[in-house]
Amino acid sequence: MLEHGGISKAASQNILKRLSCCISLTVHVIRCFDPCESRPCQNDGTCIVDHQTVSWGEFASGPRSNNAGYHCVCKNGWRGLNCTEDVDDCLTEPCLNGGSCEDLPNMRYICHCPTGFIGRNCEFANVCAENPCTNGGRCEADSLGDFTCHCPKWYEGRRCEL
Repeated sequence: MLEHGGISKAASQNILKRLSCCISLTVHVIRCFDPCESRPCQNDGTCIVDHQTVSWGEFASGPRSNNAGYHCVCKNGWRGLNCTEDVDDCLTEPCLNGGSCEDLPNMRYICHCPTGFIGRNCEFANVCAENPCTNGGRCEADSLGDFTCHCPKWYEGRRCEL
């Protein structure tokens, strides 16, 4: 038995099931609109449909929004309706000991450390700032706040003092 402008009831039900639209079968469905189909959420954000939208009968002329909505769940570092706004990573003030923060794209930042401090967040005292190595030794700081002196020929010792 054909209904709804030449579509069988079983076919109508199958179409409605596939489109996940909740409507009465007494209404002639033109098209179901999924606002997430166009993938509006950028930077790996997840699109969530707030409610389904249906275009109805002869009154529909192409895709209609019918107040359909969506929202994006953004990954860390992004915000905005479509996750296109880079969060200022310097807002958390990650630079320590008087370091200044420079925000970079894609969830990155760089700390410009004042003299005497090193590390991603200026968290380590730069033990080489005052060059503890003697006799022309070259100081190299490590990530634990310690240092190693690279001594010139004929000198040795922790600070090239021998």
